[in-house]
Amino acid sequence: MKFHVKPLAAAILALASVQAMASSTSTQVQTGDDNVAEVLQSAANSSSVIQGQAGTLHDAFAAQDVTDNSHILQLQDGTANAAFAQQLFEADSTAVQIQTGEYNVLHSDQAGGVGNQSTQVQADEGNFSFNYQESQQFSRIDVNQSGLFNESNAEQLYGSDNQVDVIQSGTTNYIASFQGDHDRGTITLTQSGELNETYASQTDLGSDNRITIDQTGYYNYADVWQSGEILSEAVVEQYGEDNNLVVDQSLGGDNLVTVLQDGSQGNLAADQLESLGSQADLYQNGVANVTYTYQEGQGHSITASTVGDGNIIHASNWRGDFDGGQIGVAQTAVLTQEGDGNTVGLKQSGNFNELYFEQLGNDNILLARQDGAADSLVDGLSQGDANLVDVTQSGNIATLLVNQFGNANQALAIQAGTDVSATITQTGMGNRATVSQY
Repeated sequence: MKFHVKPLAAAILALASVQAMASSTSTQVQTGDDNVAEVLQSAANSSSVIQGQAGTLHDAFAAQDVTDNSHILQLQDGTANAAFAQQLFEADSTAVQIQTGEYNVLHSDQAGGVGNQSTQVQADEGNFSFNYQESQQFSRIDVNQSGLFNESNAEQLYGSDNQVDVIQSGTTNYIASFQGDHDRGTITLTQSGELNETYASQTDLGSDNRITIDQTGYYNYADVWQSGEILSEAVVEQYGEDNNLVVDQSLGGDNLVTVLQDGSQGNLAADQLESLGSQADLYQNGVANVTYTYQEGQGHSITASTVGDGNIIHASNWRGDFDGGQIGVAQTAVLTQEGDGNTVGLKQSGNFNELYFEQLGNDNILLARQDGAADSLVDGLSQGDANLVDVTQSGNIATLLVNQFGNANQALAIQAGTDVSATITQTGMGNRATVSQY
């Protein structure tokens, strides 16, 4: 597919379609195969372009330049068609592109404007859409794709208060959305079906941005990256089996990631590195799910909760056990497991760190390590049978508080330092408490 305007065609269309300083209208309808429709409109506010093509191998091109409150509508029905809409230095203008059929391409380009909107709709399979907005304010991109093997790409650069909203339904679809050097931007991506992938990125020292992803189905994957952001938020929800998610918020501060995975055999990884005061709230509901989370910096908090059986929480750097889950000063972790046969592993390195835990069920395991110079705290509750709490604290003024209710539970504690204290309370039968202080 090609998008260009031949010199002769450009001259003819400019004479026919452009009326300087006045509203212009152009309507083109083509049926058959391998046709080309091209329109240029410049310096004419409240202008409109309508292009309709039915068949195969059509090209539609529409461009508006400095035409506020103008509109482009492109409609294509068939196979292997392409439509390109361009609006430059516009305000309150819209580009709407709709395709039905297979292996079609949509491209929308809006730059240097305010309050513009690009809308793309594609139905069937093997379709591709691309949206690009640059130096926009209060503008938005809306994409809706249904079918198989579809792909949507959306980029917004150098602006503020802009939105991206992409909806895909079907199987083996792909979304990539990017906002760079942006403030108060939002990305909302929704996929339903199987074997779908979505990627969302907000980078380059932005603030008050938000990414929201919702995936429903099986074998889906989501990747979220917010780098160098301040006061930004990522919210991801996945429903179904065998879903995977990666969230990276690094090199920023006061960011929040909230994740819900509802299903079984899901994997979740959330990292916040070299940042300050960020928060991770991670929830998994189902069987045999795995959470990995890692924070490095100061004043972070993790809340990780699993409901179901055979779930694992690793608060350790990237994929390892106990190389460091929270590294820095004044970190807080709140870990909750409800069900049977669950495992939690956490390591905190630094001073003034706190761990709060709760185990509700049977055969659950908590492994906790705190390495720091002073003022560490582990405080938690284990309720059920055959649960294990294993805590090691190295540093001064370390405190351990453990309450276990049930039978055949174990509490193991090692404290190395001065002014340390361990209080373990067990209620039930066949329980065991072992404390080593040196």
